[in-house]
Amino acid sequence: MFQDIEPHQLDARYEPKSLKQTDFVVLVNQRKILMLNQKAELLTPTVAELTATYDLPLTEANYLLSIEGHNFFTFDVELVEAGNFTYESITVLRG
Repeated sequence: MFQDIEPHQLDARYEPKSLKQTDFVVLVNQRKILMLNQKAELLTPTVAELTATYDLPLTEANYLLSIEGHNFFTFDVELVEAGNFTYESITVLRG
């Protein structure tokens, strides 16, 4: 399960947070998650990486959680695959 991430620490408490370029973005569409394919490695994209490829204002951020100070947000947007971004099975998060 997602909470079983030892030795890391999951913090799911809600606290209003300001969106930063280094924060991670989780976009899910039909049980698939948008990932950044970089040198055959699938990564959760940051705000900066996403906005470098997609011309969209990410203003309505929905805070999800933090893992050791790294914030994760989602947005109510639907994006198509572009550049190095591909939709992968959500099971990719198990790895």
